[in-house]
This record gives sequence, structure tokens and C-alpha cells, in this order.
Amino acid sequence: MAGQFQATVVIDRYVDEVLAFLADGANDPSAARKDVDAFARCIETAVEAS
Repeated sequence: MAGQFQATVVIDRYVDEVLAFLADGANDPSAARKDVDAFARCIETAVEAS
């Protein structure tokens, strides 16, 4: 379908480490808090499904 994009990224770190990195505004000051929350929901869903 036009206008859609899908990708998979494997991050070889514990979930807590990844979320702490994303939540730290010093790592990406332009990131919106809602992006971090959305990513956390994706991680939680993946963990529950495994």
C-alpha cells in the first residue's frame, strides 16, 4: 500500500535500559513524550506476547 512503512529493529538491551535511554531528554531533545509512551506500549505488548 502506498504511504505505509513497516520496519523491525532489534535492540540488544534490557527493556528498562531502552526505556530509560528514550525517557532521558538529553538523548533526543526533539522527541515528544508521546513517542516514548507509544514505544513503551509496543515493548509491553511484545513482552506479553512472548
